[in-house]
Amino acid sequence: MNPDIARLDVLVGQIPHEMLAAQRWFRSKGRPIASLALEEAASLDEDPGSCGAALVVIRVGFADGGADELYLLPILWEAGAPGTSLAEWGSVAVRDDATGHVLREPRDGDGVWRRLLASVADEVTLPGLHGSFVCHAHQPMSTALGERRLSGEQSNTSVALGDELLLKLYRRLEAGENPDLELPRFLTDAGFDRVPAVAGEVRYVPADGEPTVVAMLQSFLTDAVDAWRWLLAELAAGQPVLEAVIRIGETTARMHATLASRPMVPGFPARAATAQDRTAWRVSAEDQLTKAVAAAPDLAGDASAIRRAFGAIDAATGARASRIHGDYHLGQLLRSGRDFWVIDFEGEPARPLSVRRQPSSPLRDVAGMLRSLDYAARTVEHEEAVSGFDAEGWLAAAREAFLRAYRSGGMLVDGPLLRAFELEKACYEVHYEADNRPDWTWLPMQALLRLARA
Repeated sequence: MNPDIARLDVLVGQIPHEMLAAQRWFRSKGRPIASLALEEAASLDEDPGSCGAALVVIRVGFADGGADELYLLPILWEAGAPGTSLAEWGSVAVRDDATGHVLREPRDGDGVWRRLLASVADEVTLPGLHGSFVCHAHQPMSTALGERRLSGEQSNTSVALGDELLLKLYRRLEAGENPDLELPRFLTDAGFDRVPAVAGEVRYVPADGEPTVVAMLQSFLTDAVDAWRWLLAELAAGQPVLEAVIRIGETTARMHATLASRPMVPGFPARAATAQDRTAWRVSAEDQLTKAVAAAPDLAGDASAIRRAFGAIDAATGARASRIHGDYHLGQLLRSGRDFWVIDFEGEPARPLSVRRQPSSPLRDVAGMLRSLDYAARTVEHEEAVSGFDAEGWLAAAREAFLRAYRSGGMLVDGPLLRAFELEKACYEVHYEADNRPDWTWLPMQALLRLARA
């Protein structure tokens, strides 16, 4: 084995824990890291014995004794200038004192992302220490493309390759089918034309175990803008944009109808929700409420009213269950021209992969979008101080427009069940904001109180 590869285990263990935990894609920020170890490594260079660029999987152990986590770490190995601090090398870096080399994450222009693109285009298999990374192309693709890492990603890393492709690397690795790959392919095959087409994929195949999706290539919408940022800008400029909200409702209905259109396809059922389904939904809602009250004890006085509203889940004997987006909000839409495209089908990152792939109520997605519209209105009111902007009035009109368009697409809306899912989502938002943006906890708190007391 090449000595550079042989030292990877040592160097991975020396990555500063606080550096890794500070990354936006690192999930378990509240769990102190106890250990880092090399799980897998495969060279991206033409010489398989070289470690100039590689795909590395690291195993993270935690001081709480809970389950370890696996993370993908693309790396570049190069000579380090003496005296250069690790912080200057990028997001995750460690120096090899024996050789003076630095092991670091790639930056734009290093060519590492193009090497991975070429591996997919050529459908190569990258041998690792214990398994292999298998690359597969779904369409012909050019490899002579520029590379530009995109900002704003939370749980993954996205890189624009020219104006043609988007490379997404999944950082937190879980064995099994990834819905972010599975759902777009199903939707495209079933005729839904508002999701970027999947162009290729990379899976890690261990010697003994279930494969894991580590990267995906999709078509890139060059003129698209993030729907969240677009809507905020429009509202701040005094534009009501209700026509756009109607289009979002129509797109949502089409997506849900398509996801329920082929129940004969394994993994895509469309059926009446069972008592077991409803029990799981109720347990999930109660869990979010418990976390919200722990994060914001002032909610305790309204917990009983919220639980009574959750009773609509038990009573929803006519509810339907199918595959859904799972983490649906304005940030998961792109606006291109006058249309909206749906992206990021992973579901809520905090939920296990097996849970995210379970059929659920489409109204959970509807609740997520309604909560996102509420966030947009309150954000503009709070931050932009737009003269004359009536957040309550706009939100009432936007909710009505969205739900009217959704119903016009043939989708049913059970009002009490939708309210229960909105309450569940607002509970999630309370403890999320308390952990990540304490100054914004007021927003979902106010929503919870309005919904609970309605």
